[in-house]
Amino acid sequence: NPVDLSGNIIMKNSLGKHIADLILENINRRTIAIFPGAFKPPHKAHLDVVKQALSKADEVIVLVSKADRGGVQIGQSLKIWDLYLKTLGADASRVKVQVSKTPSPITDLYDTVKEFPTTKFLAVYGKNDAKRFNSLSNKEKYPNVDVLDTGDFESLSATKLRSAIKAGDVGQISQ
Repeated sequence: NPVDLSGNIIMKNSLGKHIADLILENINRRTIAIFPGAFKPPHKAHLDVVKQALSKADEVIVLVSKADRGGVQIGQSLKIWDLYLKTLGADASRVKVQVSKTPSPITDLYDTVKEFPTTKFLAVYGKNDAKRFNSLSNKEKYPNVDVLDTGDFESLSATKLRSAIKAGDVGQISQ
């Protein structure tokens, strides 16, 4: 990594900088959960996943895809996450929502766990994403990563929610 004039490491992305800050604060023994996804829009099951991750990690980083999906834009997704975090009370300070630096937040997850091999990570996923996280279970390749499968979200999906928004189906949206 490049170094600036004062000897500080220059990080190439904000997630990397955030992880570096944690390490420099000598708290690298903490567990950092990373929950990557599109979140267009985030729904209550996504918030439940964050709560599960908070019970197993010291901090949770939600990595949100930059790409719009089905008419839902990144700004809208971030605003919803802000509202969700307010419901967490004191735990909200342990959750960071960040926009993925690459088109795929899962790529960011893999890049981050490789970049910080001495930091303990918890890769968090749900709803049919197991195959995208399989290689993280390889302890020889990723000894610093545990994987948390949070289940299938009880039939909730962002795809269904986008459809309900387009149709104006308030009953479906409120679920």
